[in-house]
Amino acid sequence: MKRLLFICMTLSLLVGVPAVAAKTTSKPLVLKVTLIQEATSRKIEPPDGNAGDIFSNTLRMFAEGETLGFKDGTPLGRIAYSWWFTGNFSCSPSATGCVGTTNVRTLTKLPGGTITAGADKVSIGIHGEIIPIQSGTGIFKGVTGTVTIAPNSTAEAVYKLVLPGS
Repeated sequence: MKRLLFICMTLSLLVGVPAVAAKTTSKPLVLKVTLIQEATSRKIEPPDGNAGDIFSNTLRMFAEGETLGFKDGTPLGRIAYSWWFTGNFSCSPSATGCVGTTNVRTLTKLPGGTITAGADKVSIGIHGEIIPIQSGTGIFKGVTGTVTIAPNSTAEAVYKLVLPGS
């Protein structure tokens, strides 16, 4: 009896997954999360100053509204986030008025898989850092799109995901 129940449950999941995938791949999926930044570390590289230094931190993510089937405020995972400035850049004392470019690498861990994003010479400014997605694992395998960190200087990230087949 237990084996029959297991087989029925497995079959129902296999039948249900394509139906869900078909709905999510019909148009780009937008995920919006609230961020809390944890401590930042800095690896100092020559020459003196900020240029070339590698900054790393972890951003904790929380659902903003219903996200991936989770209620508003639910912890969703973390973003491992590293960046180093390139060329000319400057920031206001409140760090809301940064301009210039930076190299960025991120690894987002969400329920069901991971998303890797990164690029060199990403513009920083009021619209946030718009970073191209490079790859994904689990339910995000084959994903493309972008992740925007701190749009309009807010503690948020916005993922615009295009899943395979859309």
